[in-house]
Amino acid sequence: MVDDTIVKKYRRIFQSVSNDKQWKLPTKPVTVRNLKDAEFMMEAISYFVGGAELKDNKDGTWTVESRGYYHYIGA
Repeated sequence: MVDDTIVKKYRRIFQSVSNDKQWKLPTKPVTVRNLKDAEFMMEAISYFVGGAELKDNKDGTWTVESRGYYHYIGA
């Protein structure tokens, strides 16, 4: 069971990157400077759509994005 406080944080993150018209579509890519933040963002996005990708940009930043719910369920 996931703590309600964590779910609220996940929801806030997911709403900031999800497609405004259809949440099941791919998310907007977000670049952050902290790996721990990137990993938490991945967890948040994955909680809602089933997956997310992390890219090391080789400049001290990481980009997180998701292909969307339909991709991860195999639709």
